Amino acid sequence: MRKYNRQPKTIIVTGGSSGIGLELAKLLAGEAAEIVLLARNQVKLSQAKTALEALNPSLEVFTISADLSTVEGIFQAVKQVEALHLNIDSLVNNVGYGVSGLADSLDLDTVEKATVANALAPTLLTQAFLPAIVRNQGNILFMGAGAATHPMPSLVHYSASKNLIHGLVRGLRIDLKGTGVHVTEIQPGPVATNFGTSSGGSGSSQDFADNNPLKKVEITPQQCAKESLAALRANKLLHYPGRGYRFLIRLTKLVPSPLMEKLLQRFIQR
Repeated sequence: MRKYNRQPKTIIVTGGSSGIGLELAKLLAGEAAEIVLLARNQVKLSQAKTALEALNPSLEVFTISADLSTVEGIFQAVKQVEALHLNIDSLVNNVGYGVSGLADSLDLDTVEKATVANALAPTLLTQAFLPAIVRNQGNILFMGAGAATHPMPSLVHYSASKNLIHGLVRGLRIDLKGTGVHVTEIQPGPVATNFGTSSGGSGSSQDFADNNPLKKVEITPQQCAKESLAALRANKLLHYPGRGYRFLIRLTKLVPSPLMEKLLQRFIQR
């Protein structure tokens, strides 16, 4: 397996207090000197800090409580990271905001928060720290979603906001050619986390997670994190974690789009 061009030393992990983000941070703890965790819940951030320091006593862990579902919160987070005066070389854009429900049933505030957290936060954070990442020949990991390119029923705004990441990754890989920076997008299917409730998304997000028709190919956050970092090390463009989910993705490519649309519409209930 190819390795990083440069071993990451100072890493920002958004949504790093639980779920996939915490598992990514745990795996990175053994090779990093400094990790900055960004998340909303200060209690969970403190618990995550303790867990990471137990894995690597020489690791320095910084925690920043930030609401990345608002533009103001994003800019405040950037200022707080900059105030630490760290030499950032890698960024894990893992923060996500779950929102499900028929498009015409969602309120404007929920759609705004999902769009900001899922699309604007990774875009602006990447832009803020990109000069340092390029200078250090570092790494950028984007936690997208299978729904970004394979929309599911009642996930229109989640799919749309994550689809921006799909385009951003491709553009960055073109612009950053020759810099040594690794840029990878992960598109997971169902993962066993409390994403629907911890993200702050709509109340129906957890309901959908519990009744997801893809539940049979669900993977653990540990497996998702492990496969994600392997893909980043290899500088893969895109990776679908989970063997079962990858198989389903290959199958969907064989189904004509009009037929797939009709099949998915069968899950809609009004």
